[in-house]
Amino acid sequence: MLHDSKKGRWGLHLPHVDSLVVLGLAVVAVIGGTVLAAFALIPDIELVRTETLHGNLNASSQQNLSFPVDVGLTELRLEVGNCTVFVTALNEPQWSHYNASGELPNPQLTCGERSATFYYQLRALILQNDGLSPEAYQILARLYAVRSSRALLAIPAFPLILGGSTFLVFRWLQRGIERIHEIRKTVTKR
Repeated sequence: MLHDSKKGRWGLHLPHVDSLVVLGLAVVAVIGGTVLAAFALIPDIELVRTETLHGNLNASSQQNLSFPVDVGLTELRLEVGNCTVFVTALNEPQWSHYNASGELPNPQLTCGERSATFYYQLRALILQNDGLSPEAYQILARLYAVRSSRALLAIPAFPLILGGSTFLVFRWLQRGIERIHEIRKTVTKR
């Protein structure tokens, strides 16, 4: 509590409590709140299902596969396919742009890049065979659900961080004011 001491100063007075213990508790509250907040941000990633897409592509052809994904994390791997087979994964805005203009972004699965991870929901896959002969393809899709089951830990974390840091700031200000008064006192004695 704030009080007016006999010397005419305002300060933070903690009656009958060892200030080092309270200071330690404030530091523990800030650290504990920070740890809880960090745990609240860690998502749970769970494999929902695995799908295998396979088929044949004619020479110099393109095939559109409707691939609506309702989860937020997808891993695609081109397991079978010559270096002339390319796969482009599209989300909803890219799919709409492709349907309107016919323009595709660069393929994500190629001869050099056989796997890719997507952190957004997919709408379609565009398969291309730029070769002069038909090619077989096989794509393994792993679909993951991302959940924040520990998000409720942020509720106690916020007051711990706020309360502990507020106490530490008041304590730091009190120490600074006490030092200023001590300096003034020594200057006045001279």
